[in-house]
Amino acid sequence: MKKKIVLLLVSLLLVSFMSTAVMAQDENYEKEYTYVINTMNVDSLLEDPRLDLIKEKFNVDFEFRPVNWGNWDERVRIWTASGDMPDVMWTDLQNKFTEYVNWASQGAYKPIPKFGDKYPNLQAIRDKLKSDDYWEINGELYAMPVPMGTVDWRDPLVDTFNFIYRVDWAKEVGLFNKDHEYSWDEMVEMAEAFIEKNPGENRKTIGIGGIGWAWPWFAGLRQTHQMNTYTVKDGEYVWAPAQPEFLAGIKETKKLYDQGIIWEDQPIANNDAAKNKFIAGELGIYFDNISVGVYSEIMNSITAADKNVELADVSPMFVTSPKGNYFAEELLDHWSATIYNPEMSDAKLARWLEIENYMAGKKGQRLSTLGIEGKDYQIDENDEVEILWEKDEDGNLINPYDTGVRFFQLTTMHDEFDLNNPNLADKIKNDVKSILRRKLEDDVYVNPQPYEVTWFAGDDYTRYNSRLGDTMAEVSDVIVSTNSMEELENKWQEYIDSKRDTVDIILEELNQELLKE
Repeated sequence: MKKKIVLLLVSLLLVSFMSTAVMAQDENYEKEYTYVINTMNVDSLLEDPRLDLIKEKFNVDFEFRPVNWGNWDERVRIWTASGDMPDVMWTDLQNKFTEYVNWASQGAYKPIPKFGDKYPNLQAIRDKLKSDDYWEINGELYAMPVPMGTVDWRDPLVDTFNFIYRVDWAKEVGLFNKDHEYSWDEMVEMAEAFIEKNPGENRKTIGIGGIGWAWPWFAGLRQTHQMNTYTVKDGEYVWAPAQPEFLAGIKETKKLYDQGIIWEDQPIANNDAAKNKFIAGELGIYFDNISVGVYSEIMNSITAADKNVELADVSPMFVTSPKGNYFAEELLDHWSATIYNPEMSDAKLARWLEIENYMAGKKGQRLSTLGIEGKDYQIDENDEVEILWEKDEDGNLINPYDTGVRFFQLTTMHDEFDLNNPNLADKIKNDVKSILRRKLEDDVYVNPQPYEVTWFAGDDYTRYNSRLGDTMAEVSDVIVSTNSMEELENKWQEYIDSKRDTVDIILEELNQELLKE
C-alpha cells in the first residue's frame, strides 16, 4: 500500500511539473473571448472543423468580417479612420507604409508586447524576419508580419519568376537542351523556331508571352537593368528608369516585340490571356510567378486540355540575361500582417498571441496544412506523418479543406508545405524546387531587396513618389508607339526629363537620410 502511495505521489509531482504551463493556461482560459477578425472565404471557414478545434482549445469565439481582393484595402482604411477596427485586423502594408506610421504614431493601433520566452514560436519568426525592425516606431512594433520564407534552405528568399516552355516542341525543332539551360539568344532562337515551324500545328503559334501584370518588364527589361527603382550606384541613390541599363532593357523588349517574337496582343491582353494560350497549345514559352499553385494549375490544365501532352512535356527553362549572367531577385520576407485594436485589453491580446504562437509551432502548422490529427493525419513512432485524406479514382489525395481560407495563414505562409504538398505530382513540386535551387547557385546575381527604401517614410519621398505615376505604362507606350529605336530613345528621354524635378527631390532626401554617416 505504501509503495502505491509513493508511486501516486511521484505521479502527481510529475504531472505537476510537466503541466504547470498547461494549468496556468487553463486558469487564463476560464474567461471566453470573442475576436472580431477580417478575412476571406468566410462561408467555408465557418464550416471548417479546424476552427472548432481552435475555439475549444483556447476557449474563444470569432466574429468574421468578410473581405475580398477588391475591397480589402478600402475596408482596412475605413475601419482605421472610423475607429471601428476589428480586434485583429489583417492587412497588407506594401504601398501603405506611410499610413501605418501615421496611424500608429497617433495611437490607432495597439503596440505588440515583446515575445521572448513567453511566445517562443513568434520570437523565432521575429528573429528570422528583416521587415519587422523597420516597422518599429519609437521601439514599439504595431504590426506583426506574416513571414513568407518557411523553407530554411531558401536563403536568400529568391523569387520564382521564371520562363516555362514546351519541351516536346523544343525537341521537335531540334533545340532542346537536356539540362533546360539556355542563353538569352538560344531562347529567342527557340521562340522563332516555334513560330516558323509551328510544332503545335496551330493557325499561328506564338513564341513568347507572359502573365499580364508582368508586361512589359518580363521579357528583356528586368533581365537587363537588374536593379531596384531606387538603387545605390557609385555611392549615391539613383532612379533606375534614368539609367542606361534601363533603356537597354526597354530596347531589348522592343526588339523582340517588333520582330513578332513576343505575342503581338501582349500589351493589351488581360492578365491570364497568355497563360490560357500556353494551356491551349498556342504559345511555346511562358513567363509567370511559377509558384507551386500557379504551376500546378497550368500543368493540370494543359494535360487535361490535350491528352497527348504529358507533364514531362513542360518544364522550367533556365535562361541567362541578355547580359550573359543568371539573374534573380530577393523577395520581401513577408506577405500581409496583423494589426490589433488599441481598445483590446492586454489579457485578450495575450490570449490571441497564445493562439498565434500555437499556430506558428509544429502542431499548429500541421493543423493549418493537413488538418486534425487522428482524422486527417496520424504520426507514427518515427514522427513521420501519414495522411488520411480520401483519394480520387486515380489515387490522388483530396484535400478536404478550402485552401482559399486565409484565417490559417494569419501567422505564417505555408511555402514549405506547398513545396511538399502530398496531393501534387512529384514532377510539379520538383520543378518549382529546381527554380529556387538554380537561383541559389553561385553563378546567379541576386538583386537584394531594398528594405531601407521599401520601409522609408520620409516626407518628400512620401509626398512625391506617387506623383511619378506608372512607369511601366510609359515603357509599354514607347515600345508599342515608336517606329524606330531612335524615336524610342527620344521619347523615353522626354519622359525622363518630365520627371526630373520630382525625382531630384526624392533622391536628395534618400541620399541625405539613408546614406548619411
